[in-house]
Amino acid sequence: MVYKESWGDAQMVWIVFILALITAYLYGLLWVGTRRDDLETPPYDPYHRFLIIIPAHNEEWVIAGTVTQARALTYPVAKFSVHVVADHCSDATVERAREAGAIVFDRKTGAGGTKAKALSAWFERVRSETFDAVVILDADAQVQSGFLRWMDAALTRGESIVQGQQIISNPEKGWYPALTAAMYRVENAIHNSGVSALGGSARHMGDAIAIRKGIIEELGFGDSLTEDHALRQKIILSGRRIAYEHRSRALNEAAQTWTDAKIQRARWMQGTQKEDHRNRRALFRTLFRDPTAPVLFAVVESVLPSFSLLTILAAVLPLLCLWLDRNFLGSAEVVFLAVFALPFVGLVLTEAPAALFRALLAAPIFIVWRATAAVRYSLFPANAGWKRTPHGERSDG
Repeated sequence: MVYKESWGDAQMVWIVFILALITAYLYGLLWVGTRRDDLETPPYDPYHRFLIIIPAHNEEWVIAGTVTQARALTYPVAKFSVHVVADHCSDATVERAREAGAIVFDRKTGAGGTKAKALSAWFERVRSETFDAVVILDADAQVQSGFLRWMDAALTRGESIVQGQQIISNPEKGWYPALTAAMYRVENAIHNSGVSALGGSARHMGDAIAIRKGIIEELGFGDSLTEDHALRQKIILSGRRIAYEHRSRALNEAAQTWTDAKIQRARWMQGTQKEDHRNRRALFRTLFRDPTAPVLFAVVESVLPSFSLLTILAAVLPLLCLWLDRNFLGSAEVVFLAVFALPFVGLVLTEAPAALFRALLAAPIFIVWRATAAVRYSLFPANAGWKRTPHGERSDG
């Protein structure tokens, strides 16, 4: 065949090998991430003083419950306080937060629309106070009682930034919340628990994270469309990492409609791509100059395809073999099956409920959208604006 002769066996070997290597890497992280210490109580007495900050924009439906739950944490009351920065709110967020017992900063001046600006303005007001770390919670977070105890234990071990486990609280509200709950389980095991256990940096999820005061004074809260990812890149380039503590748990709502979800995902994707592009050279230079595990993993993440794109590549691979060279068809099919099985294996290892396995039936919709959107935004960068995701009330669309 002309195609076979012009293509050559070597190219097919490399394609199959690279996709198999990426898949094996993800399985390895998944296995490491599910081999975790599940002590019921922290081995340290509470020591650190925390300021819990909840940035909120028009969150009157959920803010009182979040504040009440945060104030009821099983941690010495003298060692933490709950604050709300109500950023340009036009509803009753301020009143509801104060009624629930929060210290409220009603921010009406300055630019709005980004969490980082609201947090920075709040931090300037409290930086002279005596505290060790800031905990950031989303306005709809349902934080579990031992959250601060495990954050304190991680800081006592010497960590500077600690990401807790995010869990979707509303998987029963539709196919997208259910699929998001399934994805979070697998991604937490692979990217946060697995990478962190090997010395790399967990992801900054924007919620349920504790950051030492000195780190905020040095690096701020981020300064881009996706400020959480921007801050993570700064942390890694500064020689630090984000540790992961799966026992510090907070439940959050996922967008209930695909309309809201697409807007949110597009913003995350575009912001992440821009930050990766901006920092890729610096990460490579740092890797060659002073190689560390956080930098190594960050470099690997910056060049690997997303799981959505990997799934499409793995699905195309057997077809490519049928067209070009059938000798590699068996290997291509094994790679495809391994990629296809990965989220199911992740749910099994994390003991997920049956409903989340059923949610994976909707995964092809998201995978196709995610992969095509990633390619589109890479070729034609756009400026996605911030849009509030409805919490607690009925979403439109």
